[in-house]
Amino acid sequence: MLYIILFILVLGIIILVHEFGHFLFAKRAGILCHEFAIGMGPILWKKRKGETLYTIRAIPLGGYVMMAGEEIDESRISEGQNVKLMIKNGMVEKIVLTDSSEYSAAIPATIAHFDLYGENGNPLYIEYTTPDHREQTKRVRVKRDAVYILGKDNEQLISPYERSFESKKWLDKFLTVVMGAGFNFIFAIILFFIIGLFNGVPTGENLVGDLNKSGLRPEISPAVDHFERGDRITELNDESVEDWSDISENMADFDGGTLNYTIKRDGKEITGQLTPLIYIATLGIYSDKDVNNDVIIGDIVPNAKADKEGFRIGDDITHINNVKVENWNEAKTQFEDYYNGEEITITVVRGNEKITKELILGKALAAENVAGYVIGINSYSERGLLPSIKYGFTGMINTIRFVILNLQMLFGHEDVGVGDLAGPLGIFDLTKSAAMSGNTAGQRIISVLSFMALISANIGFVNLLPIPALDGGRLIFLIIEGILRKRIPRKVENYIHMVGFILLMLLFVYVTGNDILRMIGLK
Repeated sequence: MLYIILFILVLGIIILVHEFGHFLFAKRAGILCHEFAIGMGPILWKKRKGETLYTIRAIPLGGYVMMAGEEIDESRISEGQNVKLMIKNGMVEKIVLTDSSEYSAAIPATIAHFDLYGENGNPLYIEYTTPDHREQTKRVRVKRDAVYILGKDNEQLISPYERSFESKKWLDKFLTVVMGAGFNFIFAIILFFIIGLFNGVPTGENLVGDLNKSGLRPEISPAVDHFERGDRITELNDESVEDWSDISENMADFDGGTLNYTIKRDGKEITGQLTPLIYIATLGIYSDKDVNNDVIIGDIVPNAKADKEGFRIGDDITHINNVKVENWNEAKTQFEDYYNGEEITITVVRGNEKITKELILGKALAAENVAGYVIGINSYSERGLLPSIKYGFTGMINTIRFVILNLQMLFGHEDVGVGDLAGPLGIFDLTKSAAMSGNTAGQRIISVLSFMALISANIGFVNLLPIPALDGGRLIFLIIEGILRKRIPRKVENYIHMVGFILLMLLFVYVTGNDILRMIGLK
């Protein structure tokens, strides 16, 4: 239950930030905002303040700002409709659409013709007949701030032209559309800044950082016996090391066995050897320190595949798909044969019990991405205002690069497809993983904040893609309008957005279905 609440909070805050960006710039431009909604579906809470109804809805997926001028016809009345009119000083102040006795003094009327839009300053009016004089049509002016009465404590301002989205200057419309994503980017920058301030900013130097932040249990971390915070690594496996990227590249090229290293500590040069752990990414497990004898699980990534399937630290893996494995190098080779998310069986010995599990492994891009070698160190970090400010921007930019890389793989890699996308259940699972990551409460908070920054930047970028129904699709129409100096008919634009919305909903259903299959172990 705690993780569900956290998921709703994380997603709700990010959606709130996005919609607030739209809302703030719409209000700044003088656009009438009927509703500011967080979530979709039935209303759980509502409060009207000024001309806007603020709501929280039951389904915490999405949100919206209902702005005047977004629909083809926003009037809530039609010709031939029976309504009640509250008229004062010869002008309609309220159009009553409810049978409540509270408005018994209102004039019963049947709408004959009306204009509640008043483009170019034209007066608003309603032509109507009354039950007593059906042959006689009356015409009455309507105030530009008149309201619809929709029910008890439920009213909505009419939407005259000058308060609508389409009446505003091109730049105001552009900013109103783009600043939803803009606020997501700003929020990501703020989160990365906070992370840098409290957790430090990686310097990129060849210096060892805090060993307790590696994510490994200290009992199995090779680094604990060999390194200290501040050690400068100058060589790995006889290769010169200048910065942290050299360390990452060296470990990526490492093919097992013993790792030679040279460090500088307090002005002294120290050499040594260690044996890195083996990490199986498609299962989320680490070897223990002894990779050459038996296949003992030394650590398990919280909420990863192994954790969900019930594997435990200390389990001794004896067979993978009925093939006996006697050490971690043999196990690594076996796991690499099933990089594309295949179903396998794994047999372990736990105490005096032999357990065989059938499961579908996680998916890797290639066999070489299945496993890696880990020594349990992370980059040295510095704290400070200026490094944290810089980290806010670089963190957000690197996240967008990561999103672009994933999109390129989605459309350009034969083993990656739409079925690999994460839907709401997948995002819940990632939220849970973030909340479980780390050895201390502080590390878990930082992990959740990092995840929020990632999702916020992700949502901001994806919303700017030129897809109908998304902000990017609306921007395309605005750009065309700016070039042609002529607005595309709202009817045409709305139909295109409707088709885009339907396709997005079909994608949503498909992705959610895949999420469910993954959760129950069928994919």
